[in-house]
Amino acid sequence: MVARRFGVLVVMVALAAPRLAAACGCVDWPPERQMAEADQVFVGRYVRPGPDEEGGKLRFDVLESLKGEVGHRFEIPRPPESDCERNFENKELAIVFVAKGHVPVCGGNVDIDKALPTLGDYLTLAGHAQPAPSLAVMKIALAGRLGSARKLKVYAPALAGKSLSVGSTQVSFVDGNGEDLFAASGVTSSVVSYVVLRSQHIATHLLIAPVQGKLQVVYALKRNLTTR
Repeated sequence: MVARRFGVLVVMVALAAPRLAAACGCVDWPPERQMAEADQVFVGRYVRPGPDEEGGKLRFDVLESLKGEVGHRFEIPRPPESDCERNFENKELAIVFVAKGHVPVCGGNVDIDKALPTLGDYLTLAGHAQPAPSLAVMKIALAGRLGSARKLKVYAPALAGKSLSVGSTQVSFVDGNGEDLFAASGVTSSVVSYVVLRSQHIATHLLIAPVQGKLQVVYALKRNLTTR
């Protein structure tokens, strides 16, 4: 997974949340319901409290607030242990849904590999997303993913007519004949950007955000479109 190249993340709790959701008797809610049911929603990184506070709080550094009163750091009392409550690993990146002081699995608190493909929906529902990533964001998203072509047309209607250089490749964004082209789409909120790159068989979902003031890919998920 591309994200493991970046020191800002650690391994997630793999596939735990979907199994917990089944155990809790809930089904996957659509993004609209997850947003409506939550009091606060944000993209953040879990920060494990120090030894003297262990077990007392859930603490997150917030990258992007999507709903409710959320500052740069968000804390809630740690709920009692339950199969229906989400657990987090230190430095884990997550889309967090808080409802009545809890982080319920049924409310959308799942592993980021499951949540990332719908991040664009959450950013749009938050009401402050731009319909297309900036060229600066697209340059970061495309870097290292274009092969050795000197020129490349990328199907991206929202950016049609624009171009940029990515390494030695000149990229032109177009809005026609997209079936056989490398395709790019996404949205940008106030701080984070969500970009999807698609070739014929592979989709790469990217979360791009500032790290120490510099935009970079903080998480990436590659999915094979030919398998389920």
